[in-house]
Amino acid sequence: MGSNIVDFQLNMKVVLDQLNDWFDVNLLVLNSEKTGFIHFKTKNACEINGILQYKNKLIANLSDTKFLRLWFNNTMDWRVHINHLMPKLSSAWYAIRTLEQIMTQETLIMIYYT
Repeated sequence: MGSNIVDFQLNMKVVLDQLNDWFDVNLLVLNSEKTGFIHFKTKNACEINGILQYKNKLIANLSDTKFLRLWFNNTMDWRVHINHLMPKLSSAWYAIRTLEQIMTQETLIMIYYT
């Protein structure tokens, strides 16, 4: 990042310009509505309220995001990821418990590993 928020914003403008040039050469477009950034920090660090704009569009400062099926938040703990997994795991466990009464142990193990 830089020594302060102004350096960060200038560096990000240069990076976004280079990224946009690469996208143009490869016939791609940067979707600014889906683009965001996360300021990773420790739990006790103060929040930096910088605004990042590119081509007159605001790039959101995200507190959490999904990347490669993993949920990340700005403090790099697992709370957000676990909160998104719990409903899925709960319904899978309910399905296994329901099937336990009508299927063999081998079939249940096969379902468990899928």
